[in-house]
Amino acid sequence: MSIYTRFGDAGTTKRIDGAVISKTAPRVEALGALDELSSHLGLCIAEARAVPDRNVRLHTVRRRRLEQLAGTLQGAQRHLVGVGAMLAASGTDRADAVRDVGVTDETIRQMEAWIDWAWNEMPPLGGVILPGGCEVACRLHVARTVCRRAERAAIRLAEDGTDVPPLALAYLNRLSDTLFVLARLANFDEKGKDVLAHPDESADKD
Repeated sequence: MSIYTRFGDAGTTKRIDGAVISKTAPRVEALGALDELSSHLGLCIAEARAVPDRNVRLHTVRRRRLEQLAGTLQGAQRHLVGVGAMLAASGTDRADAVRDVGVTDETIRQMEAWIDWAWNEMPPLGGVILPGGCEVACRLHVARTVCRRAERAAIRLAEDGTDVPPLALAYLNRLSDTLFVLARLANFDEKGKDVLAHPDESADKD
């Protein structure tokens, strides 16, 4: 079987139910944004795993945190398969597609609990944060912005009349929050601070 079909040469693709739609349709845009987001998460995972290889003397706590980061992001990649199924399918097809990936209300609650824990592990925000710092944090910030775009695409799909489950929107919203917190945590682990847009504003807030 060939990887190419030539079917999409005219700018169209097939939905799960077989309907032919434009590649610029809101549903396709939303699914494409999820695919792009998962690819960026893959880059974050690769960098998190490469740091210990480049630094054999890396502190045990930092090494463990990077392992946990990679595991968390791999879980998110799997969840995005479920979110994609929510956006691509409907009815029984959607339920069957999502069941094995594990995107549930409990998933959202667990994400919120982790966000609250991690946020309390770090000092309060000292101002507006710039996407910067260590490589892991920078990649996480890129993934965060792509996640926001995927969320907007999913909202646009709902506004276009598609039955988008609220759970899909909630997951994308919490994932972007998670990525923001992970980026802060990565910088604190490696550099001990955020990268602020106006560092002088926080000089007297310690």
